[in-house]
Amino acid sequence: MLHQVLWGGLVSLTQVNVSLPAASFTPSAITPLAPTVIAQATICESDLQKFVEVIKQLRKVDQELKPKILKILKDAGFTETRFKEISMNKKDPLTRLIPPLTSQEKQNYTKVIN
Repeated sequence: MLHQVLWGGLVSLTQVNVSLPAASFTPSAITPLAPTVIAQATICESDLQKFVEVIKQLRKVDQELKPKILKILKDAGFTETRFKEISMNKKDPLTRLIPPLTSQEKQNYTKVIN
């Protein structure tokens, strides 16, 4: 379910026809031991505007998808917080779930993810 919703969001993002050239800077300009040193990059106004447009599109997609995702989670019996906890536990099994994952939650989680 979630996969279909997220895929739809990605499809709408691909309709944004913007290509951003990579900023030109040398990796050697970054000194790992000196956090105050910032890499120098040359960014023209048109590239900056393209970036702003992409960010606007991302926000729009996020605003459209979030209610759909929350509805899927609610329909599966999850709160957003509990779903995040379970997801974190799946990534790092050493993370302790309180309360522990029930068999029903495990089944619902699998359905939501697929």
